[in-house]
Amino acid sequence: MPIITKEEVFLFCGAPEDVQTTQADAVDALIVSTHGEIQNRINRALDEHEYTNLVLGHGANCIIQGATIYLMGLLRDTHTVDGITENGVALEQYQTYENKGNYMIFEGIGSIQRSDGKHWSTGVGDITISGTSQFNKAEVKQAMIEIVGIKSGLWKKTVMTEGGAITTDQSLSKPYAVIDKYIQVDIF
Repeated sequence: MPIITKEEVFLFCGAPEDVQTTQADAVDALIVSTHGEIQNRINRALDEHEYTNLVLGHGANCIIQGATIYLMGLLRDTHTVDGITENGVALEQYQTYENKGNYMIFEGIGSIQRSDGKHWSTGVGDITISGTSQFNKAEVKQAMIEIVGIKSGLWKKTVMTEGGAITTDQSLSKPYAVIDKYIQVDIF
């Protein structure tokens, strides 16, 4: 589901009610296509993705180096882990100093560290993970509203001159520059 609505686009662009009525379906379709385009461009899940028993293994959705799993692609923005199994055994997440569990999640960098002194198994299919990922930044949402406003022709720029007003289209370069700050590249 897209992270913006046509109402947000219309409000931002100051679209009158008659334009909102006639352009509603077209703006909805543009929102859906722009959402997919941006998600692919930055390699991040803009909407929340839940996954269950997703197979991990060195080179399959992650890179494993000893006691650390580095999640790749859309998984890098995992914020909730409901469970991890390794070789069919359910592992426990670190809770407190007294209850160290088997692993800890580092959301900011998309990694999972063993907390029990062991190394992760590297075979594909040895590890499964269930959880939720989502990349959520307010400025990405605002940039997406601007992109849809520009692409739809609803967001214009008016410049006053001695001879009157000149209305021109806005440029896509500024909102895309904001989006491009969040491009995720797997470095492994």
